[in-house]
Amino acid sequence: MNTRIICVALSFVFLTGCGTKSEIKNHEPEQATSSAAVMAITTPAPVTEQFAVFIEKPDYKLSVYEPTSGCYLGAYILANSGINFEISEFEALTAKQHAMYSYYSSVSSNFPITWLLSCISLSKTPNIVLKPKSENLSDTDAELIKTAKELGEFYVPMFVQFAPIDKKYDAEKYIEYYRRARDIFREYASNTAFVFTVDAEDVNDCRKFYPGDEYVDWVGINMYDRLENGEYSKNFFSALDYFYFSFQRSKPIMLTEVAVSHLSNADYVYKNSEASKELERVFKKLENYPRVKALTYMDVNAINMQSTKAVRDNFMVTEEVETLAAYQKATKPSRFLSQVEISQTGDLSPELFKSPFAALKIGDEFFISRKTVEFDMNIQGAVSYLELRTIAGQDFFGTDKMEELGLGQLTIDETNKIITLRDINNSR
Repeated sequence: MNTRIICVALSFVFLTGCGTKSEIKNHEPEQATSSAAVMAITTPAPVTEQFAVFIEKPDYKLSVYEPTSGCYLGAYILANSGINFEISEFEALTAKQHAMYSYYSSVSSNFPITWLLSCISLSKTPNIVLKPKSENLSDTDAELIKTAKELGEFYVPMFVQFAPIDKKYDAEKYIEYYRRARDIFREYASNTAFVFTVDAEDVNDCRKFYPGDEYVDWVGINMYDRLENGEYSKNFFSALDYFYFSFQRSKPIMLTEVAVSHLSNADYVYKNSEASKELERVFKKLENYPRVKALTYMDVNAINMQSTKAVRDNFMVTEEVETLAAYQKATKPSRFLSQVEISQTGDLSPELFKSPFAALKIGDEFFISRKTVEFDMNIQGAVSYLELRTIAGQDFFGTDKMEELGLGQLTIDETNKIITLRDINNSR
């Protein structure tokens, strides 16, 4: 990783700024001397810096079609008549091979055989958003079997974003419906990977609707970076943070819909320059989320689409020269994968998990949050053999003895402000 990472710390007081005095206490009482009191007055407190913390687990089991590293790049282009809805034209413009393409359908509707064959002929993986036929989730087994058989007939890898969450669904009924459908697809379309999907606006409800790990292969979140009063939200990644820390340990994460606006119908002012910078920022920041293993960019102009939203945006990257160039630059890195991997499914692989609790560097010393050690690494009782420090009301361990005591192999990247702990006690 080459980018400075700023971790979102849950229930954590951040310490920032040059020359800011930090409140650090040992749990053993200390008696202040008169010279120490003088020193506290005359010597500036050491600078406090935040470091992102990643824990490497050596034997994570890869899910269905999950890559060992990197992120599948996908797109939705079937609302873009300017490129004749053609994959080849989209990739010629973006100068990037994409791994997967999306199609929106519903249970028991007409099967998109022409589109599917075009994907297969170009070695693209279909990503089908499959909505319920009925809003009350009363689709019959026969209807689900019909759809599953149609998708299973072409034995190629497919992602199925089955029944994206709608808040008007009854949660208990939704879970029963999702599980029933998953069992049917396992029997008649074993080539499909099921993706549990939620909108960013409804992310707080995701656990209430979650069918369970045994019924879900991937989890996905829809994120739109809209213009609000001519500006982008500063909290665009907040929903992803919640979703990421909820699921990173159990499932690979897909940005099932992601897009950046360059025009809003609120004022019809083009923000091509701002959108270009925002596109690059969003894609670059995804390096901070190694469990995001796939994304689908929505190349759509939603301004003229029917919608319940009064304010609508244009998210196309293929219309404006400046935004197209930004998309080309943002997706160029090799970590954005152009081919879905199928052979690694079920393999054991090293995997990085992000701690929600930032580490600190104070002067020349590094401190790891007690919560990182106990919650993320599942090491209990470390307080009995590591010195515990209280910093601004939170408990930390110094890193100097952690490796020596066998709590993990420590790597510190001061340039990018990253601490990586290789968990050598994975069986704990």
